[in-house]
Amino acid sequence: MPAADSMEAEMEGDGCIGEWIPTNAFAQDENFVGTVANAAECVRKAKSDCSSYDLANVQASAVGTGTSTGCWCQRSNGATISTQYQEGAGYWTCRVKY
Repeated sequence: MPAADSMEAEMEGDGCIGEWIPTNAFAQDENFVGTVANAAECVRKAKSDCSSYDLANVQASAVGTGTSTGCWCQRSNGATISTQYQEGAGYWTCRVKY
């Protein structure tokens, strides 16, 4: 799949529930699952490798570029991701399951 030209376009094809949000507010207790080829691969790994986590988190540089990135699984602990928006965050997060 070619790289998307925006985060919204990428999230439509990568399996996120909702939009990617610039935030790293859920980093406490995160689980690093490795380096992946792009944000969509991180979503797939989060869904398959992190059964007790509900968020995928990538480096901002991977957003919409198809660039390799670190991939972390994070927990929302019931919070809404969009309320944790962080202007200029170096990481982006999306929900992968409820």
